[in-house]
Amino acid sequence: MLSFVRFAALTLALVLPAAAHAQLGPPTITDVNATGLTYTIPYLSGCSNYRLNIVEAQDQTGATLQRIDGSYGTITSLRSGTGYRAWSFCYATRETESSVVSVTTPAGAGTTTTTTTTPTPPARPKPTFTVSATTHNTIKATWSAYPDANEYVIEYRVGTSGALAGIGGTSTGTTITGLSPSTTYSLHLVVRKKGVWAEGSDYKTVTTAAAPPPPTPPVVSFKTSTISTLTPKWTAYTGATSFIVEFTNAAGKSVAMGVSVLEATQTFLPWDTELTVKVTPMIGGVAQTAGTTKMRTASGISAPTVPAPVVTGSACSAAAGYACLAWPAVANATKYKISILRTSTMGTYIEGQEETTALTYSRNVGRGATQSYVVQACTASGCGAYSPVRTVTAN
Repeated sequence: MLSFVRFAALTLALVLPAAAHAQLGPPTITDVNATGLTYTIPYLSGCSNYRLNIVEAQDQTGATLQRIDGSYGTITSLRSGTGYRAWSFCYATRETESSVVSVTTPAGAGTTTTTTTTPTPPARPKPTFTVSATTHNTIKATWSAYPDANEYVIEYRVGTSGALAGIGGTSTGTTITGLSPSTTYSLHLVVRKKGVWAEGSDYKTVTTAAAPPPPTPPVVSFKTSTISTLTPKWTAYTGATSFIVEFTNAAGKSVAMGVSVLEATQTFLPWDTELTVKVTPMIGGVAQTAGTTKMRTASGISAPTVPAPVVTGSACSAAAGYACLAWPAVANATKYKISILRTSTMGTYIEGQEETTALTYSRNVGRGATQSYVVQACTASGCGAYSPVRTVTAN
């Protein structure tokens, strides 16, 4: 009950307990004398702090309200021959109040142990809730609207003695997430009315489902390759929207790329080289179990052998600063592929490739600079073996 009294521009408020809060019992008043009394508040499970509220019966402003902490004690500051109202109050994670006790101090020096409790209306039924669905890490609970409720909280804990956690709001349902698989939880519903945590339901015990088995790692297999590229493919992974693909040689040197499809092509790889291909599925930015396999970069196509290119003579001439290659024609060749090497060592990484139908090739590398190359002859069925490495110095 909330009462107000107005004095000029000043408004005071006195908050009295609601008519019925059956969870916390009213205080037991004993040894009432002209200026004091002794009180005891009954124990309430889950309540760690108790307080007695007492106010003169005719006070509607709160001016005489006294708050005494503790579940029992003695008050010595009352007025003789005066009626009082007293009630228990519990404050912790949840707050609740009891019904009101009325008591009158005697006008003389005598004492009395008689107490009168304001009649309590019949208690409303406890709220109930239903667990409508569970998974390995969630529990969904629903309930019907409770009279006068303005907030609900589902409190839950592991087993029956773990620390309580809560999730709530004003709706009549909620889903608890982030739980552990195959774990038993106890839950109950608490109703908040007029700013006070009031009725609570009985506890229910629910066990989450077992964790689903992890998806099968992607199966990685060879799709195609050239002398400097490798294209693996792999099977789908449940829930994955992207993949990290790593190519690692025997020396441990790796290159990686991210894709959202089920294959990837890595370029500028060393030729005829075995690489470990690792495909890692990603779900929400979290790496899953990877699949791996080994495969080689190689064309695997038979073609005529390309002789070493000729780098001197009238067959190859270029302007200053250009490196020039020349080679004799190869039977049935329809074009020639020139691979530009990072170093002069066979098996090094390829920095670039160009094609020509001519029997010469020149490239501006800077006056006096050197560049290494290999040449392949290509027919309609593909490109053949590499020529020996040729290192050319520009004019």
